[in-house]
Amino acid sequence: MKILGIDPGITRCGLAVMGEEEQLILSLLIDTKDIEKEEFKIEKIFLAIEEVILKFPISMVICENIFFNKNIGSAIKTGEIIGIVKLLARRNNIPIKCITSQYAKKRILKNGRAKKKDIVEYVKGRFGIEKISRDAADAVIIALTGFPPSLITD
Repeated sequence: MKILGIDPGITRCGLAVMGEEEQLILSLLIDTKDIEKEEFKIEKIFLAIEEVILKFPISMVICENIFFNKNIGSAIKTGEIIGIVKLLARRNNIPIKCITSQYAKKRILKNGRAKKKDIVEYVKGRFGIEKISRDAADAVIIALTGFPPSLITD
C-alpha cells in the first residue's frame, strides 16, 4: 500500500508518498513561483503529480481541502489544484479523500492548531530528515492520516 499525500497550492504544492509501515518513500515540493502564467503553473503541478502516480503504485490519494480562507483569490486557485488532483486520481482509478489541515494536525500531532514549524520539526525528527519544506512536511502528515490510528507510531 502506498499513500500519496498532497498539500495543494498554486505556487507551492507539497507531495509525499508513504509506503508500508509508514515508510517515507518520497517528499517533494513543486515550486511554481518563477512561472508567470497560471495555466503553466497548473500544467507543471499536473505533470509532477501524474509522474508520481505513474512511478509508484498509489493505493490512495489524500489531499488537504480548503477549510477557510480569507483570500478568495487564493482559495479559488487552491481549489483548481484540488480539482486536478481529483481528476488524476479518478483517471487512474485511485480512491481519494480530502481532509482539513486541522484534522491532519490533530490526528498526527495531537494538536489541531499546530504551527508549520511544529509540523516540520515533527517530520524531521520522526523520519530523520535534515531539511524539508513546510509544504512537503504538511503532505507527509496528510499522507499519514491514511494509516489506521493503531498503526501510527510516534
